[in-house]
Amino acid sequence: MKEAQFYWGPFARACYIAAWWFCLFFVWVAPNVLWTYIPVLIFLGVGLRPLLEATGLYTACQAILLKRDDAYWAKANSRHRKKVEQEERSKRLKQQRLKDERLPKDW
Repeated sequence: MKEAQFYWGPFARACYIAAWWFCLFFVWVAPNVLWTYIPVLIFLGVGLRPLLEATGLYTACQAILLKRDDAYWAKANSRHRKKVEQEERSKRLKQQRLKDERLPKDW
């Protein structure tokens, strides 16, 4: 049997279980909704993951999210590098004993 590409997280599982518990609420409030609600829950539980894997939507979404995360971290790293370089330059200039010729004589 082929191994699944991904597994649902704890939040998604909790939402799915809660949706099944809402069936009891719909039996009491609006029983005519159950004719569409239960097949949707069965599709979500059994058919959604194979559909996402077969169509390639899962891998496409993962690639988009990975590209976005890489761009974010590249930007954050470049900002951090620039900040460190500025601190090093500032430290070096503060420790320099030579006076700048643009300053007044008795500065």
